[in-house]
Amino acid sequence: MEAESVPAVRGVPVRRAVGVVLPFMLTAALTGAVKGIALLYEHSAPGLAHVAALAAGVLLLMVLLIVSAACGAGRVGGAVLVVASLLVLAGAAAGLIAAVSEVDRRVLHERGVVATGVVYAHRQFGGGGGTVDVPPARLSDVRLADGSTLSVDDTDSGSDRPAVNSGVTVTYDPKGQVPARFGPRPDLPGTGPAAVGEAMVAAGSLCLSAVVLSRRSFEL
Repeated sequence: MEAESVPAVRGVPVRRAVGVVLPFMLTAALTGAVKGIALLYEHSAPGLAHVAALAAGVLLLMVLLIVSAACGAGRVGGAVLVVASLLVLAGAAAGLIAAVSEVDRRVLHERGVVATGVVYAHRQFGGGGGTVDVPPARLSDVRLADGSTLSVDDTDSGSDRPAVNSGVTVTYDPKGQVPARFGPRPDLPGTGPAAVGEAMVAAGSLCLSAVVLSRRSFEL
């Protein structure tokens, strides 16, 4: 009996150490991964960004599976592990979606060039067909004051689409990595959606930590 209790006693400090650092390490790792993937998108490397996102997802699943297997939780602890794991995964996904969806806006804020010009043509293509009603894509061709031209995607502008021969203000990326937009340089994206994702990851990590630190693993 004494020989069987020694490994358990020796494992307690390690388990406690893992439980204490887990919320901080997991939250920091996922936050860093999301920012790194967003940077890859900003530098027009979507292929590398997809690979990085896939690798981060696989590593996260491995960590969650290892933690779940190591805990040996009972019914309550197992339920907490499942909910906590789903919360971490959902938070990481929400943070990544929020970061990637605002890449274009962030790029135009940081290095966008604001110019004036005149709309000289409208174009429309695609849309319709099949069983799904897909709206057509619409472009407005603009001639800038320096004589150069560019196309602005105004599919979502609806009835506010500028008329031909009307003067407009355009913000465009001199590197051509993100689409141009009508209007002045956009403000930096808000941090609300990303903060919600980070909060979900932190909450899930704390729940995982509670299971790891639980002496009885919530056994019933």
